[in-house]
Amino acid sequence: MTNHKSSSRLTVSPQSLKRLGRMADAAASMQERTRTATAPAPGSSLAADRVEGLDVESTVWYLMCVAAEHLGFAFDSIKATGCMYPSAYTTVARTALIGAANALWVLTGSSRAERRIRALRVRANDVNDQIKAARDLPILDGVQGETHAEYMSRLEKARSNLERVGASLGVTTPISSMGVNQTQVVQFVADRCDDDELFSTGLKYLWRSGSAAAHAQFHYAMSRVDYADLSDQGDGFRMARFGGDVDRDLVPSLAGPLILLQEAFKYYDLRRESPFN
Repeated sequence: MTNHKSSSRLTVSPQSLKRLGRMADAAASMQERTRTATAPAPGSSLAADRVEGLDVESTVWYLMCVAAEHLGFAFDSIKATGCMYPSAYTTVARTALIGAANALWVLTGSSRAERRIRALRVRANDVNDQIKAARDLPILDGVQGETHAEYMSRLEKARSNLERVGASLGVTTPISSMGVNQTQVVQFVADRCDDDELFSTGLKYLWRSGSAAAHAQFHYAMSRVDYADLSDQGDGFRMARFGGDVDRDLVPSLAGPLILLQEAFKYYDLRRESPFN
């Protein structure tokens, strides 16, 4: 059996402390940017990417805001508590990774049509998930039934609007069948870093390990158990503490999405100011 130690005091080397400090400053800077939104410059790439019914810029901006928020929360928590929460930080970092990776995936589309279609897939994925969730909600009484029907009507209208956008872009796949494969998106942005094989491979590992942490899968904890510390409890039971390591777990899990978000902001700034296609 595993004794889950929900938190323990962080043991940080001076080098790691400096590294975390630099990362926290970078995250805070990006989070501060997300507090005020400004429209893309007229004639810029992002302004031209907009099509009636689909704003590529606002789709990307929201993803970047979510990534920045989760990174900011993680570093604020580390500073405030000084404690290691072995699976919680990884779970927060995973959401930051999704936001940053999806934003970068949309922004790096090689053509206006590709960026629009990628943004459409993000929005379709969102509305499809809402519809699936709403259909599963139990209806307890008549009043709730009316509210549920109105909500479903709004969602179906939103999906119909996206269908029209898709048709205008020449998309033949029904919106109801459209979505985003997050694993493929992470692989895409990781493969862009093929000049740094260690970073590319590390991103893919972070995605998988973050998924295990977020879904409370047993193997995430077991992969971090030091078997040398197993203690015999008798009757065939052994106990070990589930902990985390700053250099092996905390820094990499936050550095991956942080670097991707920085890259996303770089593309965002270029496309919102520059009149290139």
